[in-house]
Amino acid sequence: KHVAMRQTMGAKRTSFWERRSVGPPDLTVSVPLGTTDSLPREKREKDVAIGFECARYAFLEDCGHAQLVLVRTGPVHCKATVHYKTRDGTGTSLDDYEESEGTIVFEKGEEKKMLQIKIHDDNAYEENEEFYVDLSEPTVEETASCQAKLGDIGSVIVVIIDDDDPGLIKWKQEEVEV
Repeated sequence: KHVAMRQTMGAKRTSFWERRSVGPPDLTVSVPLGTTDSLPREKREKDVAIGFECARYAFLEDCGHAQLVLVRTGPVHCKATVHYKTRDGTGTSLDDYEESEGTIVFEKGEEKKMLQIKIHDDNAYEENEEFYVDLSEPTVEETASCQAKLGDIGSVIVVIIDDDDPGLIKWKQEEVEV
């Protein structure tokens, strides 16, 4: 076999890498361009994703406002928006926080935004309570060459930590004889 191969190669010793290019042009391998493996990456590079920085936040009841961080990933050359709305859990908008709904706008170049939700402080001793903030309807300006989608964290849990002491029972007299 080796002798026949040498004759085919012109009786010259060659390395494997030199031999691979020998043969008819239709049998040579070239580098594939635009394969299906690269399409998802190309598509991802054009997607603007908007979501929360983390999935759970916790605030003391007397903090005044819960401050939630929204992040935008992907292209920043276009204006992007996302709708938000609070939703009751064990904490309710009547007693524990101020119901809120609106649109957050990321201007060109902005990657982070702060969303503030008012927390109601009371003097009642109670368990920690939670409510939710949901994102929906992400959009980019019509002239943009990219698309908008929700990020990995599209809903967040906000825990309100009760900071009130339990009530104390006191007697008029500390010691009583019976």
